[in-house]
Order: sequence, then C-alpha cells, then structure tokens
Amino acid sequence: MDSSQELDKLIRLLSTTSELEAKRFEQLLGASFKPTTENRWWRFFAAEIGAGLFSHAELRLHQDGDRALLHLSTPRLPAPTDSELQLDRLGEPASVEVNPDLPPDGVLTYVFCLEALQVSLQFTRRARELQALILQWSA
Repeated sequence: MDSSQELDKLIRLLSTTSELEAKRFEQLLGASFKPTTENRWWRFFAAEIGAGLFSHAELRLHQDGDRALLHLSTPRLPAPTDSELQLDRLGEPASVEVNPDLPPDGVLTYVFCLEALQVSLQFTRRARELQALILQWSA
C-alpha cells in the first residue's frame, strides 16, 4: 500500500468514530494511550504507534465528551510530499495556511472539512514533506 492509500484508509477509519474516548482511539490505531495531563477543559494522552506513516499520537479529549483532537506526527524521512499523497481525494481544502515561524522551515497546512470532522495535513513549507495529520471532532 502506498502512502496515499495508507493516509486515505486511516482518515476513513478515524472519521467513522463518534465515540470520543481514549479506548476507542486505542482500538482504531492499535496504540496504548497514556494520560499525560489534564485541566478543567481537556484530558491529554500520548501514544507511540508502531508502523505506518505516523509514529507518535497526541490525543485531547474534552471533559464534556463532545470534542476531541488527534495529532499524529511522523519522523519518517523522507516523508511523503503533498503531491505524492494526492490530496485532491479529500476534496477542495477549506483553507490553506502558512506559518513561516515553525521549525524547520515553516509549515504549510491544508484544512479539509469532512462533515463534522476537520482534517488538517501539515507539511514542511519548502520541501512539502508531511509532518502531521490533525483530526478535530467538534460539538
């Protein structure tokens, strides 16, 4: 399976969940989330992922249980580029954001809205290599 197919499969799998609990994300990702911190709004978890495009996951679950944010990052070098991942499969981006201040050379973020799920893909600004996949479930 190439990187584009792997990414599509992962987004499809994660987009089907409405159960915003750490155990459900553990099942979907095959990872063991450990609590890291908590405040009055959010519970934070982290996990290492064994294989695939991403190696590390950070999960934020809202205390009300109606919102979540999952951040998957990749140290894989060379990482796939935006053109290799065929982002047009996700439709038109709702926005494209550039942040030149993030290391190593700035970040380019494509934001897609898939029904109630916001999917963001972050790439290095110059080389356009994948750095992260961020999924956000809103109330």
